[in-house]
Amino acid sequence: QARRSRRAAAEHVILLDRPNEDLNAYLEAIDKLTSVEYFFTSKIRCRVGNDVHERVNELLSKAIHGLENEFHRLLTKCSKPVDLENIFNCLSSLNRQLSSEDLIGPSAGDYSEAPLKQYAECTLPTLVDPCYLTLLSKLAQKSIQLDCHQKFMEIYREIRSSTLERTLKRLGVEYVTKEEMQQVEAQSMEAKIAEWTQFSRITVKLLFGAERILCDQVFEGKYTWKDHCFAEVTAKSLSILLSFGDAVVQSQILPDKLYILLDMYKATLELQSKVDAIFEGNACSENQKSALTLTKSLAQTAKKTIGDFMEYILNHSVTSTTVDGAVHYMTSYVTDYIKFLFDYQTDAAINHQ
Repeated sequence: QARRSRRAAAEHVILLDRPNEDLNAYLEAIDKLTSVEYFFTSKIRCRVGNDVHERVNELLSKAIHGLENEFHRLLTKCSKPVDLENIFNCLSSLNRQLSSEDLIGPSAGDYSEAPLKQYAECTLPTLVDPCYLTLLSKLAQKSIQLDCHQKFMEIYREIRSSTLERTLKRLGVEYVTKEEMQQVEAQSMEAKIAEWTQFSRITVKLLFGAERILCDQVFEGKYTWKDHCFAEVTAKSLSILLSFGDAVVQSQILPDKLYILLDMYKATLELQSKVDAIFEGNACSENQKSALTLTKSLAQTAKKTIGDFMEYILNHSVTSTTVDGAVHYMTSYVTDYIKFLFDYQTDAAINHQ
């Protein structure tokens, strides 16, 4: 039995040098080495057995390193920024189904255990070619069996996070500071907010949704560390997306531009349920918190802006009257302003924030 085990170990030395040529044979060789390692660990206590055991461990260590390199090579090769045409095609599908159910179903568990259509209300962009996905999943599952998945997580996090950031940059989403926002003219700001609202929908519903599914497909099974991995993949991109809203909150908004804040509040409020579903679990709580904090900040800033409007009215008391019985301009201004607020009362219940 010991001779057969030594021979089996020797037969797979060559295979362990070339995982990219025949991955299935490579994984089979690792399985046999694992069996040999178990044999010597559980049954052999002689000197010869120990020597062979050490050699088997060396081969296993080399095999694991080969798995890591192959996982890195394949993931790098297939991880490219999503084409804008692909995004906008998916956006058309999203626009047609805005009244459908949530992007992620009520039970956002293991996506690999149910058809993806149960979780998607629209067509999601393809992040990785299916032929690569199968290979990546095989490698990841083997890393879990060998208890070396930590390194695979690091590789996955590094490559997918940078790819997602490049997709956002290609889309036009970049980090915005308070100083940059203060230099934007009011008319341009309205256009930028409309653009940001669209970018937010694309990023959360399409890109983050697709990244969540990809992570669950590569690392099949229910593991807490998988949620940590996904949270870290999307953390920086989420921060970049939210930076625009944070910059608006910190900027000086005139009372007559209140609708800018309310439009953003409405957009973030509508997306919050999607954010909560996609970033489900304790591991993703910081991502959820970041998005919710912006929503609350927008509500609080809008409330303060209304207070500034009231103060403006008190500080500009009417000292003149109309002689022809016409409505005074200040009365018209206040009436129009209040009417505007009533139009937003359903979406901007800021008094409860």
